[in-house]
Amino acid sequence: MFYFNKLLVLIVFLVFPQMKATYSESQEDRSGEGRFVFVSERDGDLEIYSMAVTGNDVQQLTNNNNADFNPDWSPDGNFIAFVSDQSGRNELYTMDRDGRNITQITDNNLDVFCPSWSPDGESIAFTVVENNVSSIYIMDRDGRNITQITDDNLDAACPSWSPDGESIVFTVVENNNSDIYLLDLNDPDRQTTRVTTNSFIEYGAEWSPDGESLVFYSIRNSMEDIYTVDVTSGEIQQVTDNEFIDYSPTWSPDGTAIAYTSIQDGNQDIYVIDLSTAQIRRITDHPSYDGDVDWWTDLDSMD
Repeated sequence: MFYFNKLLVLIVFLVFPQMKATYSESQEDRSGEGRFVFVSERDGDLEIYSMAVTGNDVQQLTNNNNADFNPDWSPDGNFIAFVSDQSGRNELYTMDRDGRNITQITDNNLDVFCPSWSPDGESIAFTVVENNVSSIYIMDRDGRNITQITDDNLDAACPSWSPDGESIVFTVVENNNSDIYLLDLNDPDRQTTRVTTNSFIEYGAEWSPDGESLVFYSIRNSMEDIYTVDVTSGEIQQVTDNEFIDYSPTWSPDGTAIAYTSIQDGNQDIYVIDLSTAQIRRITDHPSYDGDVDWWTDLDSMD
C-alpha cells in the first residue's frame, strides 16, 4: 500500500533468485482466483475499485470528489477498510465489498493511513501521524478501544498483521533511513525486534500467508526493487532487478504470486508475477494511475 509520508513509497514484484522474469499477455494464471481491490484516478481523483484478478469485471466502489485510498480486504472478503479525506482530513472508513454502507470509524484531529485487518477480522491496525511523526495503533473493527502499540520515540508506519495474529511488522524511519521492525503483541513490555539492519530505505513490509517471510521494497543504488526476508533467519533475497519502479507488493492469498504496481512507459499499472514460473502479467493498462492493490481469495473454493 502507498503511504503519504516523508519517504517516497514505491512498489515491487517478486522473482525467485537466479530466475529471469518473462512477460505474458495471457490471461491464464495458476493464481487467477479471487478479486483485487485497488485505487485508480481514472475518474479524475483517487477512487477505490475492485476487479477480477484477470483484470476483467472492474467495479467502481467509491465515487466522490475526495481522495479514497489504502484499501484492505477483511479476512472473509466481505468488507474493505480504507482511508478517505472526505471529512477534511485522512480518516479510516469501512464499506461492504460492493461499496455499500460506508462508515467512518475514526474521528480525530490527526491523519491516519494504512489499515491492516487482524486475521480474525475483529481488529484493525493503522498508522497515525502527529507532528510529522508516525505511530502504530490498534482498534476494534468499529473504531472503539483505540490503543497505541509503538513508543513515541519510534517513527513507525505501515503495519502488517502476521497470519497467526500474534505479531505486527512495520517500518521505522530514522535519519532519512528506514528498516523493518517486528512487535510481539504477547509481550507485555511491547519490545520491538529489528528485522532488517542496513543503510538502505526499506518500506512496505507484508507477511507471507505462511508467516515465514516478508516481502518489501527497498531503494538501493537509486533503484527501487523488491526483496524478501526470512523472519527466522534474517536472510534477505533480492527478487527484482530492472529499470522500472516497482512498488506496493501484496501476496496472493495462497502465496504463489505477487501483485504490485509498476511504473513503465511513464504509466502506473498493476502487474502480477507467478512465483513458480516467473511469468509476469499486466493486469491494468490505463493512462491514469492504477495501484495500491490488495488481493482476496476464498481459499476454500480453490480446494
